[in-house]
Amino acid sequence: MPKGNKRTKKQHYIPQVYLRGFSPDYKDRNIENIKYKIYRYELNEKSFFKKFKAGDNDVAVFYALFEPMKNMSFGVGVDPDGRIITSDMVVFIQSAVFPCAEYEKVIFPITSKLCLYMFGGNEKKDVRKNFLFKINDRHREEILKSISVSAFENIYSSHILDETERKYIKEIIKETAT
Repeated sequence: MPKGNKRTKKQHYIPQVYLRGFSPDYKDRNIENIKYKIYRYELNEKSFFKKFKAGDNDVAVFYALFEPMKNMSFGVGVDPDGRIITSDMVVFIQSAVFPCAEYEKVIFPITSKLCLYMFGGNEKKDVRKNFLFKINDRHREEILKSISVSAFENIYSSHILDETERKYIKEIIKETAT
């Protein structure tokens, strides 16, 4: 996909629609007529995730990525404070090996108030089948660290990151640099 000014209106649409859920201005409004405010943080220290090209086998790549999610349990976390972040790599996938039959964990922030957790392998044994839960500070830390470590270059949030959140990001940058 082209970067920056070379993107077409259609290529900008999906990220814009997705990111509006991370805006503090996001309410039940006419989304076509409103510009949303989000905060972007650049991760210049290093690129956390290696990009790959799918080539002609897009269907095979899609299948390989999503097949391990088929039988995973899921939980939907609700953050009433709206402090969930996302990044330019919107999903975190934890797996010791790839390809695999099932991922250990998937974290996918949907909006600043909702996050989808998927549990497989050993992680699935410790949680209920499918459930709803309130996100606490421990969950928020896990989301922030996981999404930060999988980010290409940017983190997006509906709020200005506080001292603790910035500390977590610095820890992740330091851990992944070694």
